[in-house]
Amino acid sequence: MYILNNNDEVLSYIMQYISEINETYYQLSEKWTMNDYNKSFSIWFEKKVNNEINASETLLRLTHMPNNNVTIFCGYDINKY
Repeated sequence: MYILNNNDEVLSYIMQYISEINETYYQLSEKWTMNDYNKSFSIWFEKKVNNEINASETLLRLTHMPNNNVTIFCGYDINKY
């Protein structure tokens, strides 16, 4: 989310998403809106950009979700052997 929140091209999408959420759920608090934004914006953003014909290469690359896989190795390193 850090990269999305700090990219000028994404700012208009953030504003549009928050506006849609506020129109749909106008009675809910700002905290709820931000929690929803943190949970759902990246999925909404991916769908929105992929449906646009003239989306920039930067926006298309930003739609890829982060890879949360972690590579682990089992073993010991004793005296560099």
